[in-house]
Amino acid sequence: MADPWGISGPTFIWIYVIAALVAFIAGLWLRSHIRSVPAARGQRPLTVDQIAFLAGGPDRAVDVAIAALVERQAIRTARGGKLYLIDDRKSETATESAVLGAVRRQPGCTVQRVRRVVGRGRSYDRMREELTRRGLIVGSSFGKVLLAAVPFAVVCLVGLIRLVNGVNLHRPTGTLTGMLVVSGIVLLLLLRPMTTKRTRAGDRVLAAVTGGQTTSASEGIPLVPIAGAAALVAVGGLMAFPDNEIARSFRTVANTSSSGSSCGSSSSCSSGSSCGGGSSCGGGSSGCGG
Repeated sequence: MADPWGISGPTFIWIYVIAALVAFIAGLWLRSHIRSVPAARGQRPLTVDQIAFLAGGPDRAVDVAIAALVERQAIRTARGGKLYLIDDRKSETATESAVLGAVRRQPGCTVQRVRRVVGRGRSYDRMREELTRRGLIVGSSFGKVLLAAVPFAVVCLVGLIRLVNGVNLHRPTGTLTGMLVVSGIVLLLLLRPMTTKRTRAGDRVLAAVTGGQTTSASEGIPLVPIAGAAALVAVGGLMAFPDNEIARSFRTVANTSSSGSSCGSSSSCSSGSSCGGGSSCGGGSSGCGG
């Protein structure tokens, strides 16, 4: 009986393995180039808020506002990252005003809740768009991830068609079945979302900021000097606050939040009670409490 497609089973397995390896390497190469976006030239200096967003998304940008307000003694911190109002007249930015408003409405509101309320506004969408135009963070990458997986998906499809053909002809297909199971796992890995939202240019800019440079040499982007609590928190998170006692009060926040842009935990805004008044603390609400 003639071999299916004129190719013997062992020969097809070798062809499949080689094609899968080539397609996998091509997929990795294409994925790596998703972040290879050149930074736009002639850029304005990055602000502390933009550096914070680049380092940790909108959560980190809100942390910067909190740090600035704590440093100016507009709010104070307590154990567990809870915030209390001291003076609501010391805000200098819209984000700081929003933070003060959230804390004023619900004394003892946690940092996680303030992030959720303040960090989901349109201003952060505009900041994301601005950094994307500058070539420092990756925009919508879903389509590019799919494109990177296409070569390997084609190889898998050919293998699947061969498997169906072999089953119909009552040929042994155990080896090919095992290969396809492994290939399916690899395909899922190639389709996984991008975990790093910064471009490589964004990585280099952030490294330059961390290194205390005033200009990113490779990208030619002017940078603000890292000085003061807000700038330190922009790069290193709330645990980088220069006052050790205040930094320790944020330890719970540092342990429960990710370095990306996800919200905090579902803990209550104040000790022993929920955010109050039966109203939600989630995004889109006007404040942290009822």
